[in-house]
Amino acid sequence: MKTTLFYFLFLFTFSISAQNFEETQQWIMNNAKATNFTTASQQVFYSKSKKLIYFVKVLQLPSGGHTFTTQVFDPKMASSIVINKNKDSDGGHNLTLWFSESTPVYSIDLPMTGPYQGTRLNNKIIESYPLEKGIRRHGIEIYLSSDREHINRVKKAYIHLFQTLGYTVRDGDNMF
Repeated sequence: MKTTLFYFLFLFTFSISAQNFEETQQWIMNNAKATNFTTASQQVFYSKSKKLIYFVKVLQLPSGGHTFTTQVFDPKMASSIVINKNKDSDGGHNLTLWFSESTPVYSIDLPMTGPYQGTRLNNKIIESYPLEKGIRRHGIEIYLSSDREHINRVKKAYIHLFQTLGYTVRDGDNMF
């Protein structure tokens, strides 16, 4: 009886302390960074009306400006996420988010200047731009150029992010 009560309290405490989508989104924005010839940070948005995930990579250029690259896709197509086995040219690792089948991945042409005046975007800004033609892909790269310990934490954050939306993305490195 005591054991059952202990497990119930443990699960209840865990469910209260679990991060929601916005908290996980903020953690990724603050921690999923790569530093090489540019500094890259990741931002993730979810459009409830369009049912799409928006991955935005913010590159801080050596000149001090910023540029954005976007990858937009249906989150139900994401199936697993893995750490790339080969190190990149900077000696770090990156992630690959795999899709269950060939999936259209769209882009957005975000201008270099705009109402955000910096690197922090939001859903209203992102959703206001039309999607460019989709290219069918089997996965997308998440560039982090980081050590394995940090990259594991980022990978778990992405898995949790999809869970908060009701989608299952498996840890491809620990499937067996």
